[in-house]
Amino acid sequence: MAKISEDDLRQLFEEDESFITEEKKSKPVKVIKSLEKVDHIGLVRKKIREIKQPIPQKKVSIFSIPTFVLKILFIWGIAGFLLFTFIEAPALINRLKWSYYVDYLNQKLPKEKNIAKSSNYPNQEDKKVILPENLPRFESVENDIISIPKISVKAPIIWDTPEEEILDKLTSGVAHYKGTSHPGAGGNIFLVGHSSNYFWVSSDYNTIFSLLDKLERGDRVEITYNNKKYFYDVEDKKVVNPEEVGVLQNTPKETLTLMTCWPVGTSLDRLIVQASLVYSSY
Repeated sequence: MAKISEDDLRQLFEEDESFITEEKKSKPVKVIKSLEKVDHIGLVRKKIREIKQPIPQKKVSIFSIPTFVLKILFIWGIAGFLLFTFIEAPALINRLKWSYYVDYLNQKLPKEKNIAKSSNYPNQEDKKVILPENLPRFESVENDIISIPKISVKAPIIWDTPEEEILDKLTSGVAHYKGTSHPGAGGNIFLVGHSSNYFWVSSDYNTIFSLLDKLERGDRVEITYNNKKYFYDVEDKKVVNPEEVGVLQNTPKETLTLMTCWPVGTSLDRLIVQASLVYSSY
């Protein structure tokens, strides 16, 4: 025989308006001390279970979003992708060429028509010798040029560019960050180039560094400066945030630092490639 006290029932039903009205609350409640009917006890237990049961949380599902909203989001996504592809087409084409010639055919990239003509100077396979300075020169050096044979890069260098003028100078080639070192002087030589640019900007150098991420340790970078040619080998490659100014700091040994916006088509981060001086020659 189940026993339920008067206090238990009061606590159970005091907020149930269907059981105790405001009028009845002012009057004494008669409680049966002993409930002999099993059905009554079952109802009380059921009520207790309902009170203790947590309120189910309404789950938000993608299927509850109106169809027209999904359609609008889908159309915007497609339009945004097509616009991005159209704007960044030159840089994307460069990367597709790399995938086809290098990754698929295992060949070198074909020479581009819009880059400066190649010069007849030692490449990565030549012996690393330093020619005496008193030897006569039989051909002139094409000064202020950066060349990266692996990714078919050859472009003019605009030296000592103030930070506020770098974007303007990048339409004419690769910009040297004013205040950093120069070839042959030791320290950190900091160069900046575009990985991509707006299609309406007319320049042969909008995608000059679009393949910079393809460089690996040991790849050769060449610079001509003051009638002398300098050869650097890649040692490090990393992605940093735009506020990372440590990459501009001077270095104990002569280092060439190349920087471009990354990923291609964005300015979210910066790709940094650093190469150390191997040798120089006329």
